[in-house]
Amino acid sequence: MAGSWRTRGAAVKRGDGRAAVSIRLSVRLSVRLSIRLSIGAGPDRPLVEPMQTWTHDPTFRAYALSMIVLCGNLLYLWARSGALRGRSKTVMNQEDLGTVARGATLVPTDPAEVARVLRAHGNAMALTVPFALLGLLYVMAGGPALPAQLGFGAFVATRIAHAYAYLHELQPWRTISFAVSGVLALALLGHVTWLVAFA
Repeated sequence: MAGSWRTRGAAVKRGDGRAAVSIRLSVRLSVRLSIRLSIGAGPDRPLVEPMQTWTHDPTFRAYALSMIVLCGNLLYLWARSGALRGRSKTVMNQEDLGTVARGATLVPTDPAEVARVLRAHGNAMALTVPFALLGLLYVMAGGPALPAQLGFGAFVATRIAHAYAYLHELQPWRTISFAVSGVLALALLGHVTWLVAFA
């Protein structure tokens, strides 16, 4: 890094009991910075320039878009469970009866339709959390873009298919989508382990 500061001139004028200061300051700063990060470089991923944003990295874009869809899936299932509970006019907490759910019935367990959505939500959460961590490690370890785009996309598709199949009681599609997404998560685990330990 190189820099230079230059003051070209200054003039002070006084008159009529008042001081008028005229200062001309010219500053020139030239900085040349060239840093190339070799972390994560590969045959299909060029070295990353420091000013390049994460969104220009195709691997990170695949991860980010996948997480947006997966989080949307979780939020949808969460909201759907609340809507169905409100429609059923039931609560499981005593304190809700006189406040947020007046006129509702206290029940020991969730209604069947609410319980189904909660199971779908729990199943989605069980694989979304590991995927979020492993996917981030994959990006940080410099995993190539194409396997990420294919693998992440397939994982998202199977998770959405699983949620749909669970809500609509579709077998064997629910089991098939669950099994495929589980295999994809294990494959990601193996790939990340290889990148971190051996690549």
